[in-house]
Amino acid sequence: MKSHMLAAMTAIILLSGCTTETSGSFGAATETSAADVEARPVEAISFLGEPLYRKEATSEQAEAARQAMERLQSGAVSSEDEYVEVGAALAGAGRYRDAIDAYSKGVEAYPQSYKLRRHRAHRYITTRQIEKAYADLLEAEALVESKGETDVYELKSGKPHGTYAHWIAYHLGIYHYLHQDFAEAAEQFASCVETATDNDMLIGAVDWLYNAEMRAGEPEKANAALALVAEDIEADETYPYYKRVMIYKGVLSPDDVINLDKAEGWNGRDATVAYGLASRMIAAGDDDAARQVLKDILDTSYWPIWAYVAAESDYAMLTVDAGLSD
Repeated sequence: MKSHMLAAMTAIILLSGCTTETSGSFGAATETSAADVEARPVEAISFLGEPLYRKEATSEQAEAARQAMERLQSGAVSSEDEYVEVGAALAGAGRYRDAIDAYSKGVEAYPQSYKLRRHRAHRYITTRQIEKAYADLLEAEALVESKGETDVYELKSGKPHGTYAHWIAYHLGIYHYLHQDFAEAAEQFASCVETATDNDMLIGAVDWLYNAEMRAGEPEKANAALALVAEDIEADETYPYYKRVMIYKGVLSPDDVINLDKAEGWNGRDATVAYGLASRMIAAGDDDAARQVLKDILDTSYWPIWAYVAAESDYAMLTVDAGLSD
């Protein structure tokens, strides 16, 4: 079966190279007509060959992106961190191709930048260009090590939010997970558990580690990962990874968190919870039930989030490997 999976993923990766070119919003669903969506630029081609249209930005996000692009085009960006900021502003408005271009300009100006490569890799994954992401992440990892800067922190809203080394490993884990190489993904997420600097980061790393171990056929290792998160841990209880981990631990019932029979109106948080349940179904061999949940996720508009990207990968694996069509 693994050879079939790899063959399917190879076809998907080649397809994703036709794109015109982490972590989208968990926000609530909005009513948008198909015509409105299709009037937006195509930001990527999904692993299933579908066009992925630019998400709708708020007026604040759009203005921040406009100002960022103006700075970039006028040559007013003069430091490595400013290129990071400009790329983040563009990505925040759903302009992922423009964000990649901004990071690329930064790499030209700062060829030894692991920061810019790490952020560009995230948006390469967002736009389904995962081999480009992998190349960036390997270079970023090597640069962090060669510079001895494994303790350099990223900033989120101006505050330290995990080290670059942590997030590079996290994205490497995502890359291997999308390739259905769950053993390698588990190694990366295990390292993220060790480098997590707050409880929410720990929960996120444990969640992916659990899923990777379950999908690798290692339930004992998966349960050992869950034991790293106490039932009474202080964390954001609205965080979808918190909900997923507590479901895995048996603290929460899936039915109390999400109604899988009513996917209409799911927001990004719902889709993320649903993916965790679908992944467990696949690990348990219940492919038919998983396929339906994955399809429901893919019917939402939250294509930039990890749950959607992973759902694409798994849905392709289940349909291609089983010789089925949508």
